[in-house]
Amino acid sequence: MSMRDYEEAVKIITKYPAKQSFVGPRPESLIQAAEKRLGLEFPPTYRRFLLEYGAGSFGSSEICGVIDYDFEHSSVPDAIWYTLIERNEARLPNELIVIYEVGDGELLCLDLGAKESGEAPVVAYQPGLPPEKQSKEVIAKDFGEFLLQIVQREVS
Repeated sequence: MSMRDYEEAVKIITKYPAKQSFVGPRPESLIQAAEKRLGLEFPPTYRRFLLEYGAGSFGSSEICGVIDYDFEHSSVPDAIWYTLIERNEARLPNELIVIYEVGDGELLCLDLGAKESGEAPVVAYQPGLPPEKQSKEVIAKDFGEFLLQIVQREVS
């Protein structure tokens, strides 16, 4: 269902051009450089999002992704920059990739340590909370489901 959810989300995004603001398709070489910098391999649905949209927003929801090769001097919605910052400042575990800010300080992350069939769940992470106290509540079983939830919420 993961890629099917992603494709359903894309259909909705396509219907609402005024609600979208993405950096646009990113080259495979940039995505590979981002993976190398993080020491992780992106799951298929997130990789497809990066290839097709890069990063940006739909409605009021900003989805972090890949913008350019400067992973050290960027800002939101650059997932690579954000993940590196959180690894340094909030002890974000290396298997997590920040993809969304909830707004109350909580971050939603892809948990590559819990990959299943190549996909990774989207989990909640609270910066500042010790690792042993993190619940890592599952928000979506994969990025496709997460993106579909976001776009459905934005159009309802």
